[in-house]
Amino acid sequence: MKTKAKLMLFACGLGLNLSAYAGRPLATEDADVLGRGSCEWESFGADTRGASSTRSVSTQVGCGLGLHSQLGLAHAQARSDGDTERTWTLGGKTHIVERHEHAPGVTLAWGTAWLSPPGQRLHHETLYLTLVASQEVLDGLLVHGNLGWSRSRQAAQDTTLWNLAVEKSIRQGVDVMAEVYGDDRGRPWLGSGLRWAATEALSLNVSYAVHTESPRTKLLTAGLKWGF
Repeated sequence: MKTKAKLMLFACGLGLNLSAYAGRPLATEDADVLGRGSCEWESFGADTRGASSTRSVSTQVGCGLGLHSQLGLAHAQARSDGDTERTWTLGGKTHIVERHEHAPGVTLAWGTAWLSPPGQRLHHETLYLTLVASQEVLDGLLVHGNLGWSRSRQAAQDTTLWNLAVEKSIRQGVDVMAEVYGDDRGRPWLGSGLRWAATEALSLNVSYAVHTESPRTKLLTAGLKWGF
């Protein structure tokens, strides 16, 4: 599997930016944390087109633990050029400052991941920490910012990650969003998304993103979330 395809799979498996609980369909994390006893199941598929093509699927379950924290487990796999790669992620979020109305919220997202490349055994690959801030700046208009760090054991390399996103409620149950995100090693991604609350418990979402590095890589995702 080509390096870019492997990296894209790894990003998809960890929620597109090494966070298992990004606010789908954004790659950008939000500062909200599940309450004690509340759980969510999320799943999405991704189609990446560029120098190579990769199709990925991801599923994850997370629950609020109390103590201002949530914990969950995510699994993803992708296929490219006849090879399949898998990731497992254990991660969560902990409130530092809880968000209220127009007051900002600050959260620490944290986790670790295991990678299984084609023909190889599962091995521990990554640790990550991300500082997350969210604020409602106008009625129905939210802004999110992330600044994170990840450590790849295989590459023996530290990476700085960053995200900036806005989301706007345009009608009851329908949100549109836009974001820019990247790291300290290349040009950023530009993305947009749409989320629709079909019922109180179920929401559907789609997103489209383009990597501004040449040659262009395009990413399309579609998913759902069910709260219980």
